[in-house]
Amino acid sequence: MNSSEKPRLLATISSEALIGIGITVAWLGLMCLLLGWAQHMRSVPKSAFLWLGLGAVLFVLGGLAAVSAKSRDSRRRIRPDRVRPSDVPQEKAQSKPEESEPEEERL
Repeated sequence: MNSSEKPRLLATISSEALIGIGITVAWLGLMCLLLGWAQHMRSVPKSAFLWLGLGAVLFVLGGLAAVSAKSRDSRRRIRPDRVRPSDVPQEKAQSKPEESEPEEERL
């Protein structure tokens, strides 16, 4: 089989998992910010700047990851052929579609 004939498989991650990873990274960033502030209060400036910088970067990246996952999920459209019968409300599932009137009777 040629390499051009092989199908490409893409790894995907669910929106919930991406939100969880983003929240975890943001939480670690907050912890680094607090550690940097504590080092600053102890008068250890080199260590404080390292922790404060790392904490700010992690906090921003984690927040962006969590927000981007929510916006990507809200843009997703559900295809009608992919809806399970359990997702359709019972009223619509049991009712028959109304037949449209012929053109002659409407006039």
